[in-house]
Amino acid sequence: MVIMVAIDMHVKRLVCELGCGKREPRRCTYMNNLTGHRRLLDDIAGMKQELSAEDVLVAYEASGLGYVLYDRIREAGYQCGVMAPTELLRSASGYKKKTDKKDCSYIYETMRGHVLAGNRLHGIWVPEKGLREDREVVRARFDVGQKLARAKT
Repeated sequence: MVIMVAIDMHVKRLVCELGCGKREPRRCTYMNNLTGHRRLLDDIAGMKQELSAEDVLVAYEASGLGYVLYDRIREAGYQCGVMAPTELLRSASGYKKKTDKKDCSYIYETMRGHVLAGNRLHGIWVPEKGLREDREVVRARFDVGQKLARAKT
């Protein structure tokens, strides 16, 4: 049995659906900070113990918020996938009427199809932590160069 956790992540909050198999998922909202992440991981651990599940699969859409949540989920020992937003199947009206709950449901249904039917899970490549830190140094150096050029002119 696999517990599936779908997350729609924003700057201030996480809208999540937690479920298992064909059951109706439970929807929860957490703050997008260390405390909220800990609560989410505690709820996942409780659900895993309650259902005697072997594995946990967590997924969320890629965004500009970085990989802090990804790192925390992986450190807790769970599988985590960062999904490409362009690969999630949505109708034309689905793009017009986007809500956090609907986005979370799309991610959950994609995960359910992956777990139960073997459908492909369209994830992105997540660079290692060291490479991400190296990129931050390069970005900082680039920003300093731009600021210096601006000051000179």
